[in-house]
Amino acid sequence: MPYPAYIINVLIACPSDVVDEKKAILRAIDDWNVVHGPDTKLIALPMNWETHVAPQMGGSPQTIINKDLVDRCDVLVAVFRTRIGTPTDEAEGGTVEEIQKHTKAKKPAMVYFSKGLANIGEINTAQLDALRKFQDRISDHGVLCEYESIQVFCDKFGNHLAQTILREYGNLRVSAAPPATELNPLEDLEQLMPDVLEDLRKSLREYPIMRDIIWVRTRGIAYNWPTPHLRFSDDVDPGIRDKLNVLANQGLLKVHNPDEDFAYKMTEDFVRMLRKSQTRDIPILKLEAKKLLVRLSQDPAGEIVHVRGLVQVCGKTVNIPNDARDEAKWEAAIEQLVQLHLVTANADSEYFRMTDEGYERANKLKTDSELLEHWPELALSNDCKQLLIAGVDGNRGIIISKTMNWKVVHAGDQAFGDPKSDADFARWKYAVEQLAASEFIEPHGTDGLFGITHIGYQAVERMR
Repeated sequence: MPYPAYIINVLIACPSDVVDEKKAILRAIDDWNVVHGPDTKLIALPMNWETHVAPQMGGSPQTIINKDLVDRCDVLVAVFRTRIGTPTDEAEGGTVEEIQKHTKAKKPAMVYFSKGLANIGEINTAQLDALRKFQDRISDHGVLCEYESIQVFCDKFGNHLAQTILREYGNLRVSAAPPATELNPLEDLEQLMPDVLEDLRKSLREYPIMRDIIWVRTRGIAYNWPTPHLRFSDDVDPGIRDKLNVLANQGLLKVHNPDEDFAYKMTEDFVRMLRKSQTRDIPILKLEAKKLLVRLSQDPAGEIVHVRGLVQVCGKTVNIPNDARDEAKWEAAIEQLVQLHLVTANADSEYFRMTDEGYERANKLKTDSELLEHWPELALSNDCKQLLIAGVDGNRGIIISKTMNWKVVHAGDQAFGDPKSDADFARWKYAVEQLAASEFIEPHGTDGLFGITHIGYQAVERMR
């Protein structure tokens, strides 16, 4: 049945040596349209010069491509392997010029660089040198993504595409008459299992394409599931199996395989309900107000000090001294917290204490997507935080040691887990994998050795 939808033009820009990645991008776009198009009313349309530019005269090839494609596209995906492309009048290569014009127009661009997918005999060193210089030059102007294999690229790009479309265009709505009444089964479930529903909302914010849920008896059990999923365990969430079965009985979850009832899949109706419930009538906080509230919740005193132009939380000054504009920004954040009764002020409005409502709101903010962009460590488990802090303090990174009779994770000068316990080893190894997936650490040469990244050091500095 036809339905009205918004078209998101996605330009695929890459030099001639990029082939498999283009196929992967087209598959990911097809997946988005099939799985999410009917619900979001957002359809992604792939564009590239081979299929969308007709022969014409009257300008340079790149000028014509810019007019027919770059000016019309909404999202740009650029992928590089070993070549930067053919030089144009304005840039080192056509793809480079397309990125520059697209970002200058303040439109979203996703840029990917391959790490070692070419045969040495096929590499043009001049092209590769120019590409590396370009990568270095733009690395300070945004977040780039590197990938080691086509499979890694496929896994990352599908998630990145969904995040970008929802972030940039998720607020678009096709006009339609709302139903007279709409039953919402989540109203009762919010009372029964608020923690489970919040975990699901958080996972959907981080991985918009996630639909699978896995149940295991203990957290330490390693299970290789092929798609992004949320894992629950009885030892961490007692009674979770019963709660998942309640959701299944309500028709919100489906069992993947009746013979293997440990894996569930969220229905699209359930996903839509969860996303809609995230936008309840809760006043939107300024980013600075969110930061103050979360910092306050970590301070035993729960107090903001605003004296002589300085705003201090947990003994640290958060604003730029002698910068009137920055001070005004933080003053506005404090004022908003006061108006919403999240903090209370003393008689002189110099000291502000957190209210019970403030603590509740701060707890919810730990899954706030805007705040996680600035403070991604909020989403880390306690195990991950312990490893990261120990790795920074010991200045030795993180090492996974595994022999026939000895399995342990080292972070800095500390060892984590019982070296003779497989469950302990799986628990801490899982924490290492989570840190690596979130780019707080990165592999260093030797198998099992991880170094702390710049993101990791910044996170630890904020956690102190």
